[in-house]
Amino acid sequence: MAGLCAGRVLGEFFDRVTVIERDQYPTEIANRAGVPQGRHYHSLLTRGIIELERLFPGFKQTCLERGAMLYEPALETVSFRPEGWAGYYRTGLLNFAASRALVESVVRDLFRRLSKAELLENTSVTGLEIAGGSRHRCTGVRARPRSGGGEFTVEADLVVDASGMGTKTPQWLREAGIEPPGETIVDPHGGYASRFYNAPTARWPSDWWWKGIQIPRTYSRRHPDATSLYFGKLEGELWHLSIQTFGQQLPRDENEFNAHLANLRTPLVHEMVQLMEPISPVYGAVAINQRRHYERWKDPLDGFIALGDSVCRLNPLAAQGMTVAAVSASILHELLGQGGPANPELPRRFFAAQARFQSNPFRIAAGADLRFPFTDGERTMSIRLFNRYMDALSMAASKPGVRLRLSEVMRLIKPVSSLLEPPVITRTAWAGVRMVARKAISKVNGNGRAAETKTVAADSVSRPPRPVSISVAERT
Repeated sequence: MAGLCAGRVLGEFFDRVTVIERDQYPTEIANRAGVPQGRHYHSLLTRGIIELERLFPGFKQTCLERGAMLYEPALETVSFRPEGWAGYYRTGLLNFAASRALVESVVRDLFRRLSKAELLENTSVTGLEIAGGSRHRCTGVRARPRSGGGEFTVEADLVVDASGMGTKTPQWLREAGIEPPGETIVDPHGGYASRFYNAPTARWPSDWWWKGIQIPRTYSRRHPDATSLYFGKLEGELWHLSIQTFGQQLPRDENEFNAHLANLRTPLVHEMVQLMEPISPVYGAVAINQRRHYERWKDPLDGFIALGDSVCRLNPLAAQGMTVAAVSASILHELLGQGGPANPELPRRFFAAQARFQSNPFRIAAGADLRFPFTDGERTMSIRLFNRYMDALSMAASKPGVRLRLSEVMRLIKPVSSLLEPPVITRTAWAGVRMVARKAISKVNGNGRAAETKTVAADSVSRPPRPVSISVAERT
């Protein structure tokens, strides 16, 4: 995804664009070996839809024609918390419910229409071509067909690393005597177990109106729970169930997966699964947050940039990855438009601008993981204050203006700094006061609130209430 988006941008400014892909792209909508995370839940955020439509006109309509669904998470996803089913609210911010394979198939087909673009499939990049001198410069890459044959060189004025989480750029830089950029890693020691299901509409109860069900993590200091779950509709009758566990063992096979579902706080997920047909094995994946700080690189390489997961890898819990890659490509487009492809300052300016944007999703993803004691990573004062503020903000989200702004930040429409604007701060401050008062009362009453959470009515546990009607016309 990151490489195709970058290739689309470069095609406007360079005479020839070559995208080298390790896999042989499938001819149909299907997962591929080079994208193991594709087997886990993906959601294209509001900002991602906007950016991909800007990069690839017709993207949105083509996705819909292939079965993708627009939905409003705040209104059409039910969330079961310790105190019961959470409320719903309208934001007007729509996500795409579609598999990673579908979204990529649309981007890939639109990319193939570009006149300057060349796709070298089933080909592995084996190294960077780096020229010495007063400043190092990347002049191309070495590659080798995976089907057999000798190594060859692709010369280039600009090389873009969009190879994802498995990037070998740090290794190749060291081999060339160049120290790679420093890294920040926040590791929650966990991951995902996922499975695809087919949901025949004929067997679907009429009162099961939701497009997704979530059991979120809880950040209570007294009773933290880092296990979460999301079960969401994708294209057609396809559904995807993902269990996220951190600090403990993942379900490794079908028996452990089903046993986990039978012991959730709500029986609804298990009931849904009984009416569905599993159509895949249980897939596992590791989750980690990692940033390579190219913006601080002391030994930069001219003619080289990097984007996507090769720079910023995020815990997929907030479903930000595809959107972050699309925004990075748009940043590259803006800078190329300002200074042109021959501007020697392009890599430095790009890395700086990309880092400013990526700090927002990284703070959201890594900050949430750092709430748990088993997570490895630096707990800076900034992160501690941010998490305290987010606690108060979640209480203030009963106010329409605050919850809209929070939704805009989580969908990467607005930066995290917009949560510090005066109207939001005022409402959040009052929520913080109420939060402190509630904790004090809870201590006096002997933790009465903990007892309250155990008295959720059985009907509330098994069936979430239906929100206001949703107009299909609003989705076009």
